[in-house]
Amino acid sequence: MLIHNDPATLMRDMLPPPETEPPVPEALLPAVRTGGDRLRRRRRSLIGVAAVATATLLAGGAAGALALASDDGGTVVTGPAAQPTSSAPPTGPPSTSPGPQVPWRADDAVRLAHDRLLAALRAQLPVGVATIEEYPHDVSLSYLATRTDGQKLTVSSGVGSRHAPGSAPESPCESDPGINKETGGPLPAWTDCVRGILPDGSKTVTGSRTVDGDTIVELLITTPNGTARSLRSGTRNDRTGVLLGGPPLTGGQLFTLASQPDILSTITGSPSDGG
Repeated sequence: MLIHNDPATLMRDMLPPPETEPPVPEALLPAVRTGGDRLRRRRRSLIGVAAVATATLLAGGAAGALALASDDGGTVVTGPAAQPTSSAPPTGPPSTSPGPQVPWRADDAVRLAHDRLLAALRAQLPVGVATIEEYPHDVSLSYLATRTDGQKLTVSSGVGSRHAPGSAPESPCESDPGINKETGGPLPAWTDCVRGILPDGSKTVTGSRTVDGDTIVELLITTPNGTARSLRSGTRNDRTGVLLGGPPLTGGQLFTLASQPDILSTITGSPSDGG
């Protein structure tokens, strides 16, 4: 198969060859000659227009090449930007629409926060704690911890109501303890409330109380922009409700954990100092 770079030759080869016509009666020759002249003029005009268009394409150089159908149905690229011949049939113009988008899901963000907080807690194990594990088939911000003596406890993070920027969390010792849903009576009051300030300026308060045998210690956090979060430790399995027996982390241990940039950035959703 020949590939021509000359525009006129190229377009002549693309046009169908003239057919062999049968002899024409003498009486019709004038009319035939007139029609033939018109056809030849049209043919030359078409060749001229096609040659100009082809020359324009070929003159584009690296900006583009002319693709022609070959005898075997493949694609032959001619011109300065020619590429190897492909036997695959043309697939049409390239699509300008973006590729398939994976929809964002809320549980993706939860999984990311779950994994980040678990990794940060494992990197900053409190004194006396051997391991921190996730609950089976659970991606919340609640975990099971095991002390070096085998006793178990829980560590979790929660979300509170947003506060005014620069404000401090309300001390649980000064608030209504609430109602026990099981008995209908008042819940025990919070005790041992201590205020503090984290390295990033977040204001905190810790408190503790025991409800139905479950001793809870909670650190309430309000960031400078008013984001409210908590870090809590307890002695009841958050999924089965079974009492674990071991003492929870102290308020001081929770404060130390929250002082770590990776832990604080994960539970508050703000960038850590380490990026």
